[in-house]
Amino acid sequence: MITANLELIGKGAFTKVFKLNKKEVLFKTTCPAKYCFAEWLGGDRFYPEIRKDNDHNLIGKLYDKIRAPKKQLKSMHYRMYRHLVDLRNSNYTAQGYNELYEMFEQITYKSLRESLINALDGLSNYIDCDSIRFEISPRNIMTDKKGNLILNDVFFCSRELALVKSY
Repeated sequence: MITANLELIGKGAFTKVFKLNKKEVLFKTTCPAKYCFAEWLGGDRFYPEIRKDNDHNLIGKLYDKIRAPKKQLKSMHYRMYRHLVDLRNSNYTAQGYNELYEMFEQITYKSLRESLINALDGLSNYIDCDSIRFEISPRNIMTDKKGNLILNDVFFCSRELALVKSY
């Protein structure tokens, strides 16, 4: 899809995000984790809605960016977010399937724990287990109109990042 006439609304190491219309975005990405979510892991309430169209473009729902997590997220979802941040800070070196699995097992919120482990399992079937990475920060979360936590780009492939950064 040609992006020349589309508004660029986000950019990261792997991905550029363009606004298609009032409800959808187009992802131009090289990250295999994003494709995994579009092809295998869709439908989980903690992750953005992403689908692959007939031309293999990744199309997603447009969510609100987080500027003030405590104000924008529901109280419970803000606590989940803070719990993830604290857990990640205390397990800063955790990487790859096994270490991330152990870290996720420590999550006290059952639905969030199960969601992250399910995503980790799915990703391990799609990309090399040792290349799976997890990050959580305000730029990696979004919210829907109800204040629910949406984890966006919290998983990535370190091998792909090394390729992108080497250019």
